[in-house]
Amino acid sequence: MDEESYNNSAIAGAINRAFVAVKVDRDERPDVDRRYQAAVSAAFGVSGWPLTALLTPAGELIFGGTYFPPADRDGRPGLATVLAVVAESYREERETVLARAAAIAARIARAEAAGAGPVTPALRDRLHASILAEYDFAHGGFPAPTSAQFPRPAALRFLLRRAVERADDESREAVMRTLDAMAQGGIRDHLGGGFHRYTVDRAWRVPHFEMLAATNAELLRVYLQAWQATGNTAYRRVAEEILRFTRLRLADPAGGFYASLDADGPDGVEGAPYTWTWEEVARLLTPEEARAVRTYHGLAERPERVAGQPERNVLAIVRSLEATAKTLGRSRADTRALLGAARAKLAAARATRAPPAVDRARYSDANAAMITAWLEASVVLDQPATRAFALASLERLLREAYRPGRGVGHLPGPAGAGLLDDAVLTAEASLAAYQVAREPRYLAVATELAESIRRLYWDPATGGFRDRTPVDGEGLLGRPARPVQDGALAAGNGAAAQVLVTLAALTGERRYRDWARETLAALAGRAGELASVGGAYALALDLYLEPSAQVVVVGPGNDPRTLALWRRALAAFRPGKVVLLSDSRWPPGPEVPEPVRAKLAVAGAEPGPVAYVCAGVVCSVPLREAAATVKAIRTFATRSMTTR
Repeated sequence: MDEESYNNSAIAGAINRAFVAVKVDRDERPDVDRRYQAAVSAAFGVSGWPLTALLTPAGELIFGGTYFPPADRDGRPGLATVLAVVAESYREERETVLARAAAIAARIARAEAAGAGPVTPALRDRLHASILAEYDFAHGGFPAPTSAQFPRPAALRFLLRRAVERADDESREAVMRTLDAMAQGGIRDHLGGGFHRYTVDRAWRVPHFEMLAATNAELLRVYLQAWQATGNTAYRRVAEEILRFTRLRLADPAGGFYASLDADGPDGVEGAPYTWTWEEVARLLTPEEARAVRTYHGLAERPERVAGQPERNVLAIVRSLEATAKTLGRSRADTRALLGAARAKLAAARATRAPPAVDRARYSDANAAMITAWLEASVVLDQPATRAFALASLERLLREAYRPGRGVGHLPGPAGAGLLDDAVLTAEASLAAYQVAREPRYLAVATELAESIRRLYWDPATGGFRDRTPVDGEGLLGRPARPVQDGALAAGNGAAAQVLVTLAALTGERRYRDWARETLAALAGRAGELASVGGAYALALDLYLEPSAQVVVVGPGNDPRTLALWRRALAAFRPGKVVLLSDSRWPPGPEVPEPVRAKLAVAGAEPGPVAYVCAGVVCSVPLREAAATVKAIRTFATRSMTTR
């Protein structure tokens, strides 16, 4: 639209004569984007980017949509037509236009203020059913009405927890089918690692090529947890590739992570750094390598997949290694070696291309999400360097954006109070760091942030957390919004409830659990409509209703046996678990959950390092061996014995 419309002098003149033009960076102002996306979607049934909204002077919506060509085309109104019609209507029928804008605003306000409801297992089951109702049995995923496929990491983590905790085979199949489809599809960069933002088709083949830190942070956690739950090493390889991609392309050497890679190459052609003509492939590879790539990755001379570029291929996996080997008449080992050699040549050739531009902004919400994912990866994959960089990145985030009593800025620097997501996800990262680094200061930061979030963002009228502190202003910009729909990152209210449940488990403070319940209850009236975009809310509800395991390792903190037991407990899989290390002393300190303290008081001090696994008010016997501890973490008080 920049090239076609806003650089068109006639259209620019029409805008400047009748309108005040405002261009918004949706990454810097997700609060503005959220309000107008919701308004355009509610009023006209479409949303997305670029978003074009025509407003009253008070900021209420008159008309909106996504892409408008300069002139009418293929049944779509052109921007010139839209501008002329709205300007004339506003001049000639102003009262009617304002009344329609007020009606749109009232509809949005009613939806935003949807009532509270009970926090019950029935609500969770309804959410679970609504997510599975969207599941695409043919391709995996939860496609949008337009057939685009966006990853839904929070929904997948919720389904994975259902599979593990309740032996739910339907949830397990949906997770694995979706993760397999994404790993094999064009949404994944098969040469460089990492994932693009979404695909324009249901089969995950043709991506929008932008690569976000937020998307890759969330998918890193999902693939790590899926590997732990299933033992499928393909999921581990995908997670390791995401780590490598973010380390090479998005990590700031000084700590933290850049926001994204552009979808276009320097020549302005979308996907140019990632796609291939058949002529390029044939020139770079031997005939046998080219045949192997053509068979395995489905390359063609005229693929007709990338819009406007019918000659360019997107790498995907369209046949199994076994099927490819059979087609080639080779062994699996030979075929694997042939494909490896071919991909190495393609990667080397791609390295000579001009790379996509990097958005070097360090948004706090995406940085915090990536820090949490890297900390999880560091313990699951036993990577001390990953842990060290994640902790250094958290230190930089806290130093440059955290303001005690005022939340977390969306960008580094002193201006503004930041947004709910920034504070919530920084609290989540701090809780992860507290468990991984045994540093009480991180727990103090998370606790302070929880108190600040409640004070700054809680909506006293409706309950739930607003996405920002109240602002003066008319129209949609001045109205509160309570984020509950997941985007690239988990929605603020679902993520906040998860943080509060975790904080209650780590501290024993009842009020955090009460706040989580109040958050969930305030938005229960909207939850039933969310389906796959309500994954963070559903996961928080599940963790509230059935708290996960609390693991306490008791022993001298400088004893290698204690540390070895603690590290194995950290790496063991159980969705939502918390792990504490308590130095040996008698009686046990307040960092030990009440059920364990009560158990220790009856049993007396145990010799040597021991671990306890608790679920609710029930705890395991003292566990001294790492293998027994890991087994108890995975299975204690669950309905499933199927985890790896």
